[in-house]
Amino acid sequence: MAAPLFLIGFMAAGKTSVGRAIASATGRRFLDLDDVIAASGESVAALVARDEPEFRRREAAALATVIAGASDGPVIATGGGAAVFGDNLERMRAAGLVVALGVDVREAERRAQGGPPRPLLAAAATLASQRAPVYRRAHAVVDTSGHSIAEVATAVQAVERAWKRLPAAHRDATIVALGERSYAVTTSAALDPELVTGQLGSPSRIAVITDHNVAAHHLPAVVAALAGWGDVETIAVEPGEASKSFATYERLATELVDRGLDRGSAIVALGGGVVGDLAGFVAATLYRGIPVVQIPTTILAMTDAAIGGKTAVDLPAGKNLVGAFWQPRLVACATDLLATLPARERRAGFGELWKYALLDGPE
Repeated sequence: MAAPLFLIGFMAAGKTSVGRAIASATGRRFLDLDDVIAASGESVAALVARDEPEFRRREAAALATVIAGASDGPVIATGGGAAVFGDNLERMRAAGLVVALGVDVREAERRAQGGPPRPLLAAAATLASQRAPVYRRAHAVVDTSGHSIAEVATAVQAVERAWKRLPAAHRDATIVALGERSYAVTTSAALDPELVTGQLGSPSRIAVITDHNVAAHHLPAVVAALAGWGDVETIAVEPGEASKSFATYERLATELVDRGLDRGSAIVALGGGVVGDLAGFVAATLYRGIPVVQIPTTILAMTDAAIGGKTAVDLPAGKNLVGAFWQPRLVACATDLLATLPARERRAGFGELWKYALLDGPE
């Protein structure tokens, strides 16, 4: 059974146009949820203007019907408010992949001018602010501002390919939308070796880079989980910012080459922000770039440092002055790894989460 692709997002984000383009390119069936609702005889614009609560009830019923008949994996464009009401978003996520198309509210207003009637357009700015946190709960967000329909369709298809590479048990992941470099951020209780190796393809060799503190608690279990993939090399560095140096970088790179890693090898970064930055920079530069998987072991790394491809080492003049953006193949957050985290590190991580929540707005 093929999984459906749901497109959500604000009005005039391009959901219908992008959905049609994807369906045409992939030979799939396309459905516009508004068209399904309008088949009853009353246009969506007229129904919203007359009785929005009734429209939302019909919308939820239409979505249930569409999901029930979506075993062929169609592309489904939804209305701007469909994901916001009731449990619609949860039902879509449970049924397939949900991608939100992002658009700046001014761009949305510009696109909507001269188009079909949109009764809610007058309150666009308020609605966009209210709905944005819900849209961010999609599996992925793809920005459409300044991009053509074809470009957005290509980006969404890249997200879908990244999502389909995940084992079924991990398809509730967040996908970082970066075209062909798109990757998943997963959260589970324990580390799943199938998840890690599945994102690396068939590496000739795997090396786990960690620090001595993490190694004492978690390295044997991680190596055992990866052992089915062949020989796993391990290297531990001293914990702390001092290890983000060119001296440590040179030692790691030299040791990896000496141990037989080649262009077909991969690195697993097991640790907090220091290990992630350092191991990521080694991966970015060794043989001009080899794959890396980030397995963060701190709350701060799970919520920030491991995501986004930021890698670096320090100079005497300052931190992170030499580095590269090198996106991981996967960020695998296993909450069991937090059991040994010191209380101070927990507080720092939760403080970062509070900061994100405050920056996200009053919602």
